[in-house]
Amino acid sequence: MSASIDMRKFRSLYRKKLRILLLAISCAILLCGSLASCRDNVSSWYPTGKAEVVSFYELDTGGQELLTVTIEVANTGKTGICSCSISISVKTTDRTYKKTFIRTIDIQPGGRVYFDVEILYSSAEERLAPEGLAIIGEFYY
Repeated sequence: MSASIDMRKFRSLYRKKLRILLLAISCAILLCGSLASCRDNVSSWYPTGKAEVVSFYELDTGGQELLTVTIEVANTGKTGICSCSISISVKTTDRTYKKTFIRTIDIQPGGRVYFDVEILYSSAEERLAPEGLAIIGEFYY
């Protein structure tokens, strides 16, 4: 009795596995090439913006001084801003106030929104010092 092995089945199976391996290697090379050719850094797609004070006024609310500040937030990036956190510093003749506010709003690239922030002074005699109003922090997400 003799046993014979049909080598054609093994060659056919070997060719199929070789084709799959070559296809996987080709896809991996293509993926690496496309990732390497990206020009923009990933961080350029983070939400970015610019906040600035556009107006302010002081108001007497019956013996208590109140400062109202209008802040403009402009989207300067490539993606939309969903929320922003802005911190301001208000220096008066007597003391310095700091306040952070968070707004959840959709600002598309190139868009602008305006927010009003109020600071209640501790005494009626306080007034805003020259150059006493500043944005000290901003974060966009």
